[in-house]
Amino acid sequence: MKNTSLALIGVFALILGACGTKDAAQASSSEVEKLSLESVERAHRVGDIVMTSQPKDADFSELKNKFNIKTVVNLRLPTEIADLNEPQRVRDLGLVYENIAFKGPETLSDQIFADVRTTLKDKSRQPLVLHCKSANRVGAVWYAFRVLDQGISKEQAMAEAKTIGLRKEGHIKRAQDYVDKKLR
Repeated sequence: MKNTSLALIGVFALILGACGTKDAAQASSSEVEKLSLESVERAHRVGDIVMTSQPKDADFSELKNKFNIKTVVNLRLPTEIADLNEPQRVRDLGLVYENIAFKGPETLSDQIFADVRTTLKDKSRQPLVLHCKSANRVGAVWYAFRVLDQGISKEQAMAEAKTIGLRKEGHIKRAQDYVDKKLR
C-alpha cells in the first residue's frame, strides 16, 4: 500500500510538473516582444499580432515577408495619411486592409473597442499588424483586448499597453473606463 501511495504521488508530481511547464510556455509566448523594423519607430509583437506606429510604404512588404502578415488594421483616420495610399498599397501586396479609425479619446467609442476586439480574436485574420501614428491608440485598444478577451490582469495589460505606446491620459482613462464597465 505504501509503495502504491508513493507511486501515485510520483505520478501526480509528474503531472503537476508538466502542467507548470505548459503554463510557463504559454505565458512566455504571450509576452510583448520588441521588434526592429526598417523605418517603424515603435514595433512590438505578441504571438501573431504585431503592433506598430505608422509603417512607411516599404515597411508593409517587410511586415508581410518577415512576419507572414495577412491583415493590416489601421486605427488612423483616412485624412491623417496624406503621403501614402495605404489601402491600395496593402491590397497590392495581397493583404487584407481594415480601417477602424478614431483619433482622440472622445472618438474612442464602445463600438471601436468592440470592432478591434472582434478583429484581434479572429485567428483567420492573423498574423496581423495593428497600427496608428505613434502606437498610443494601439495601446489603448490592446489594454481592453488583453483584459477582456485574454484574461490578463489590468496591471499587466496596462504595463504592456504602455510598452507598446499608450501614453496619453485621455486614452488611458477611456480604455480603463471601458474595461471597468464591461467587467461590471
